[in-house]
Amino acid sequence: MENLDVLKFHVGIDISKTKFDAALGFVNYEQKTKLIASHVFTNSKEGFLDLVNWVSKKTFAETPISYSMEATGFYYENLAFYLNENGFQVHVLVPSIAKKYIQSIGVKTKTDKIDSKSLMQLGLERNLKKWTAPDKYFYQLRILTRESLIKERTQLLNQKHASESGYSQNEKTSQRLKKRIELLNEYVTEVELDIKKVITQNKELNAKVNQLLTIPGVGIITVATILAETYGFNLIQNVRQLTSYAGYDVVLKDSGQFKSKGKISKKGNSHIRKIMHLPAISARKNNPNYQAFYDKIYNKRNIKMVGCVALQRKLLCLIFTLWEKNEEFKHTINSGNQELETSFGERVTKKSSATKVALH
Repeated sequence: MENLDVLKFHVGIDISKTKFDAALGFVNYEQKTKLIASHVFTNSKEGFLDLVNWVSKKTFAETPISYSMEATGFYYENLAFYLNENGFQVHVLVPSIAKKYIQSIGVKTKTDKIDSKSLMQLGLERNLKKWTAPDKYFYQLRILTRESLIKERTQLLNQKHASESGYSQNEKTSQRLKKRIELLNEYVTEVELDIKKVITQNKELNAKVNQLLTIPGVGIITVATILAETYGFNLIQNVRQLTSYAGYDVVLKDSGQFKSKGKISKKGNSHIRKIMHLPAISARKNNPNYQAFYDKIYNKRNIKMVGCVALQRKLLCLIFTLWEKNEEFKHTINSGNQELETSFGERVTKKSSATKVALH
């Protein structure tokens, strides 16, 4: 291998809790890719240093080198920050991008070593978006929104809703749930104040969050959680990537005469899915469009949770759209047999003699 033949080097990394597989390759001026070597390192600072030394020994200093990895859990973060702080170009991909690429090249076997080689090839063939370290505010928000108090209250609220929606209710159980929720509300109020302090430290972030809070049913903890888990949508480029990242992407299993109706993969960020449950319920009560959307889904499948999950996904996409457009939620209800339209283009036909109303 001569220096003049190499256009760029790329390292594909498949990372887990304790170790990561790295595959180093290059592409030449004839657009041909080749694997140079692969190795396994520990997911630690010592392993990061070993990776950089290993790559430097097998590459040319004047030739561009980049690294790519998937955003799987938190395991990639330390390595991504380490490489970024040391001046290397890093690409962090949402899992759906790597998955679709691997499928497109016909790879059926899945191992850590094969995944790292696929990421290497992807990085050599495509012009990937450069990863930039998220703002520190989002890390602070993630610590606050992941406090067990918020999780516990969310679980209790979901439990309370399920209990009240059932065929039979138990009065004493409802009272105990109510008392526990009231107690947790006091602590969560303190967390909310801390969240607001973090948000108000950044004028731009504060302004955009206030715009998102105009969405009916969406509160400060919901917005803070979504922004914390996506680092302000740092890795997200479109709604398809977002739904996949959150585990709302629909999976179909068809084999012969068997055809499934489809269900969400749940292979994504569970914190987002949990926090979107109550806002979806609230949105149905406060917005005729969302109620009509829910009814449409429910009438097709006759399963309440399917309609609720579909509404969660729609709300999440709305939050992303308004964040990207830097707009607040606007919604009008027209009289007669006219279409209702939200700020992100949702249309539902409704017969009503109601006068025009604006919700902000």
